[in-house]
Amino acid sequence: MVASSDSEGHDFQLRIQPRTGFTNRLLTRSLVGVTQLSALVEGPYGHGFDLRDFGTVVLFASGIGIVGHLAYIQELVHDYRQSKTKTRDLLLVWHVDNKYQLDLVWEVMNNILRRDDLPGTAIRQDTRTPSGNEKIDRHLGGSSTNESPGIRPAPHGENVNLETW
Repeated sequence: MVASSDSEGHDFQLRIQPRTGFTNRLLTRSLVGVTQLSALVEGPYGHGFDLRDFGTVVLFASGIGIVGHLAYIQELVHDYRQSKTKTRDLLLVWHVDNKYQLDLVWEVMNNILRRDDLPGTAIRQDTRTPSGNEKIDRHLGGSSTNESPGIRPAPHGENVNLETW
């Protein structure tokens, strides 16, 4: 179970991988239409890292662990658009075990990618259903250029490369 909020603090999202007990009961309630629950949350938990001073950021995630990186990715894209970061290259390597894990963060990732909307770019995605060790790629790429797969042309040579495995 991983919690996150948007950079402005208006939304709180909880990503849960159902197993047994509590998380399975939450899944059951959501499937019958109960999507609003009361909860008490305390924190913050862990220690964050300031990635803005790195020219290149490489993030690795497996399964639902991607949620731990979402805040960093959102912040880097937001700060890039406001010229508040030195980061120009971002590589996310994400191992996905099943389609359910993709669905957990699909909307959030699409919103992040839409915010990073340099002129002349398009979002391309491979919609194959993951099974076993099948590779799934999700790329940003220019809509009218002959770029390499997974590389989005950007001003001054910056690149964003997003791959899920």
